[in-house]
Amino acid sequence: MFSLFCQTRQDYRQFRADRMEQLRISGASFARVHEDLEHYRKKKFAYSSDKEEITLLVPASAYRYIHAQSKYFGVVREKKIGKSVEMTFLHEVDCDGMARWYLMYADTIQIIGPESFKYHVEDLLEKIQKKLKISEPMLT
Repeated sequence: MFSLFCQTRQDYRQFRADRMEQLRISGASFARVHEDLEHYRKKKFAYSSDKEEITLLVPASAYRYIHAQSKYFGVVREKKIGKSVEMTFLHEVDCDGMARWYLMYADTIQIIGPESFKYHVEDLLEKIQKKLKISEPMLT
């Protein structure tokens, strides 16, 4: 995945390499007259009414994997607590992408809050359970 400036939308966008059909050198050049990527990230992860803080407790054994991807999910704070790191993210209230990312590490990471994020993850797990056709509940 690439974070690049989109001339059409006049904003940074993420482009997936697996969806690119071809690349060509156009010969056209342009002067950089847009904000840098860090400005885009600050704008994307700025506090607003459609954002909420999601806090996870990450053990040291998983931290290096989580930390490498955390900037893409809006990490705003990290605090070392014993052998773990409490990571706080600022993310959209409709946090489907964050919930799916969390599920990759769910066996090692604890959700501190909010409850709404826990419910969102639980809903995803129920959908997964139906797809797998497991008769016994996964959550107890």
